[in-house]
Amino acid sequence: MALAESGSAFPVRVSMQYPERVSRLTSAFRIILFLPVAFFAYLVSAGYVIFAIWAAIVVRGRIPRWLFDFQVGVHRYTYRAWAYFALLTDRYPPFEGPWDLEYEVDYPERVSRWRLVFWKLITSLPHFVILSFLAVAALFVVFIGWFAILFTGRFPRGLHSFVLGVTRWGARVSAYVESLTDAYPPYSLDADAGTASRSAVVGSAVLGTIGTAIIVLIAIVAGVAIYAAAHKTKTVDVRYAEAVAGSLSVRDASRELDNVLFTLERINDRAEVDVISARAGHRLVEVDAAMQDERVFRADRQLRVYEDDMVRLTTTRGGISPALIVVDGVPLPDRFGPGRHTLRAFFEVPTEDRVTEARFYPGNFGSRHVRWRFE
Repeated sequence: MALAESGSAFPVRVSMQYPERVSRLTSAFRIILFLPVAFFAYLVSAGYVIFAIWAAIVVRGRIPRWLFDFQVGVHRYTYRAWAYFALLTDRYPPFEGPWDLEYEVDYPERVSRWRLVFWKLITSLPHFVILSFLAVAALFVVFIGWFAILFTGRFPRGLHSFVLGVTRWGARVSAYVESLTDAYPPYSLDADAGTASRSAVVGSAVLGTIGTAIIVLIAIVAGVAIYAAAHKTKTVDVRYAEAVAGSLSVRDASRELDNVLFTLERINDRAEVDVISARAGHRLVEVDAAMQDERVFRADRQLRVYEDDMVRLTTTRGGISPALIVVDGVPLPDRFGPGRHTLRAFFEVPTEDRVTEARFYPGNFGSRHVRWRFE
């Protein structure tokens, strides 16, 4: 990608005089002194202003001057706050007026609608990649500069210029993405770098499009993987007669999911219990099971469950929620603690329906479940 520049002055400027001496005392405690500055910068940097700027551009093709000046002022204070944190100066950043670091943006009379947001994000992607590495390097340089100041009282000029250059590069890209300017930022740390050449824009657009496609592909793959994990099913085919007889093998009776061990012990196809009875044309089907997980069921991290999520029965006509669940001899609590728990679930099943499967859910994220499919 060609990085040549057109030679015209870039409309976003970040400049700063190099300080010959920097206070050792304030530098030693810079993080503490920086906290009020950081808090104020956070308060004024409201993200919704960007959306107001974009809306104004869509409607009018330009940014209201007062809104433009406000956003530039916010950025000016933010970059000054960063310069103070990065030890580029020991002067406390003021709320207004001149200071060691100056940030200026030429007001654009017209701003392109068609380049808004998506085009600028795509063409800025190569900048973002490079700036991510430069930002890490700048933080490392600041750390070195901190020691240099403590020992010599000076921030090495070359290191100072590098950190300021990274700040300048980031400021140009930020202004471009926010549409404070339509000028494409140069790939340069220099203060006198002009607008990037047409070949740089085309190359950035190609790389940005490829990068965006890769990001979208990764997001789709990740989404599919998350969805699949959230709907994970462990299925085993067993004979219904063996479940009714309580003679399921250990291999078929137990399944582990999300660190929860479910064991299907038996099914009573025509159960009788004092606290509930089946309606006319229905029979009561009881499912006896056990749940155990010493790794998740800790005293300090109990598992929350809901009645419909714990166990479900499916018949030839569809799914059925439990009419009653009893755990360890008492009605279902909303949380389980450590240890092994016995579970009895009762379902009202139409007399003529055949039970086709039973499902057990761990009770946490998604709809993961263990399914016993009856033959």
